[in-house]
Amino acid sequence: MYVNNVREKISSLNEKQKYELANTTYIILKEKNKIGKSIKISHILNGLIKFLNGKEISLTYFEGFLEALDKQFVCGGQNALLNKKLNLEKNWRNTLIKITTDVQAPKLIPYADDEYILKELKRLFIAAVELCVMETKEETHQTLSVLNVILNNARKSES
Repeated sequence: MYVNNVREKISSLNEKQKYELANTTYIILKEKNKIGKSIKISHILNGLIKFLNGKEISLTYFEGFLEALDKQFVCGGQNALLNKKLNLEKNWRNTLIKITTDVQAPKLIPYADDEYILKELKRLFIAAVELCVMETKEETHQTLSVLNVILNNARKSES
């Protein structure tokens, strides 16, 4: 019963949310050393598809999906188990996930586990956004655009 509740809730997600769920599951399982180095995100995606098709998957993957639901939605794992609505919380974390899931940043990959660099990236992001947020959406958009131009010009001048 509970497993089917989770299956139904994940099935109700759109394709982008399912990919985000698989990606988050991959990151969680990697960080907790629950999967080997040879496992790729495609393995997690295949596991998710198997699960959604009613096939058995490992308990590790299932627990990873629940934990990823918790990261993606407010009380996501618990709500999925109890067949309750999944609610996206508007917060910095979900905003970052939403804007970065389709972004490739190969230069950052070697630093993905460096807590100091991650902390600085977080500080940079928050400082930039807080600097650019204005009274209206239009002003905020304009200020963000200007900052992007400045950063892109600085990057081009380095090359």
